[in-house]
Parts: sequence; C-alpha cells; structure tokens
Amino acid sequence: MTIAVKPLILYAADGKHVAGFVRENVFRKELFGSKNMLHTPPGFTIETDVFNSLKRYGVTVIQIKDKETGKLYVASRATFEDNCLDVNRGTGPHKALALPFWKVFNE
Repeated sequence: MTIAVKPLILYAADGKHVAGFVRENVFRKELFGSKNMLHTPPGFTIETDVFNSLKRYGVTVIQIKDKETGKLYVASRATFEDNCLDVNRGTGPHKALALPFWKVFNE
C-alpha cells in the first residue's frame, strides 16, 4: 500500500500568498517567468524567510516551474545557499540565484 504524502504549503511573509510547497526533500515554486524572473542578474528568487526555513524542513532540492514555458529549473539547496545574492527590490528581502546555477529541463 502506498501512502500519499500531502505537500507542506509555505506562505509568503504576508501570510496570504503561497510561496511554494515542500514534499519530502523538494521545495517547488510555480510562477510565470515573464513576470517573476529576476532581470538583473537573470534568475529566480525566494523570500529570505522562506529560504531560511527550507533547511528546517529537510529540503535538499529546489525546483522552480515556469508555467508559461513548461521549463523546470532545478538547483540543490546547497548550490543556492553558496551562490545566492541578497536582494530587495521593493517586495522585501529575497535570496536570488542566477540562471547559470540552475539545471533546466523541459517538462
């Protein structure tokens, strides 16, 4: 018998918006790349508070799904932590990882 594990929902700092989901050791965030991809440097961000909680939940893999292109961006939490930039572009503190550090897959 297989038991389905429900994902843990992580909320943004405002407590209203979903920041992503944790299932087993994977954090997954779905977004629209044309709206949510960081332009300079090109990459993706995670709210600092959310990122800091990932270790506590045992996350070792981060996935960003672009709902427009179907691309899946994957990085280890360690790669993200070692190479991220601290940014605040008007929406609160975030950690950003530039595109060269992501592995890209077409789903």
